[in-house]
Amino acid sequence: MFSITIFPTIFDRCGGIILRGTNGLHNHSLLIRQLIANDVERQVGSGSILNGRGFATSIFQSEFISNITTSKQINGQNKQCNWTKSAVKIEEGIAWITSTKFIGLREGALNVGAGAIVYIDQSTQIFGNTISQTNLKENPIQRNIICRGTSINKAQLHAESISFLINNSGIESRNKWILISNDSCKVFGSVSTSPSLLFVPIITKFIAKQMNRRTGIYIEINGQSLIRCQNIWLKIEEKITNTYIKPNSIIYLLENISTKWEDDHSIVAQVPEDLQIVQKGKSLQVQLLIGETSEAAELIQIEGGQQWTMVTQQLNLYEVALYLFLVFILQKIFRLLLSTVFIV
Repeated sequence: MFSITIFPTIFDRCGGIILRGTNGLHNHSLLIRQLIANDVERQVGSGSILNGRGFATSIFQSEFISNITTSKQINGQNKQCNWTKSAVKIEEGIAWITSTKFIGLREGALNVGAGAIVYIDQSTQIFGNTISQTNLKENPIQRNIICRGTSINKAQLHAESISFLINNSGIESRNKWILISNDSCKVFGSVSTSPSLLFVPIITKFIAKQMNRRTGIYIEINGQSLIRCQNIWLKIEEKITNTYIKPNSIIYLLENISTKWEDDHSIVAQVPEDLQIVQKGKSLQVQLLIGETSEAAELIQIEGGQQWTMVTQQLNLYEVALYLFLVFILQKIFRLLLSTVFIV
């Protein structure tokens, strides 16, 4: 296919180019050069502009671009962080994508499905695939790539970090917005070295201190890309001097303890007292993690090289005053009882 243009349209429960091969990749192949698909949207269902299964597909110098301005919103950022649709979907086959643009695709750019191997050359550009093109600052979540196979038929994605851009300026983005299933997708290339394939927060300020008048920890975080996708975790660990003893720790999903989280630049949270770790008299080490699950989460570096912050749960002035007052009252009562016994 050479120099093909798909005019603006809406695919309702259907797709544009559908490829189905059943006799092996050596018998089913397609070369696409200079395919232009502008302002093509999927309204209902999982229809794609290009849906290939059982094919060896090469895509060169093509464009999958939407310039449709929309203020469409989905309630809850976490729902926006999990998407299922895509402009191009590859399954049970192999695809090479070179010098191609995926821009402004609000329903998702690329889906690497079960049994698929997709190679994205560094000349390919991917950016601006967000649910709302009218409010990028308030809604920075994008939908670039889904990589999800099955437990017995995994997906493979080969890509370079330079393909994922902030905008058409050519500046590489820290946030790749690749939604993967760790059990069924393997990622290769320089993009695989990212601490998180979805997004990477930048932490410029991290404060953890004892809350006033009660046991617990007050948390304040400032930075960039602090996005509510249920991927940021807070780990609290006992600080002990004996290196032979494994310290007790607890991990909280940040959404569950946040008290103020209105944008992607600042978070305020509170960690409550518990029966084992967050208690008076203990020195605690507090860390931020990023990952799909708490078990797979990795440490977030804080600007300046800091990896954690310390907090000690101490008696505050109110508690000290109350303690001294109670001691004073008990002493008075004790002396009064002694005086009464002596008189009798």
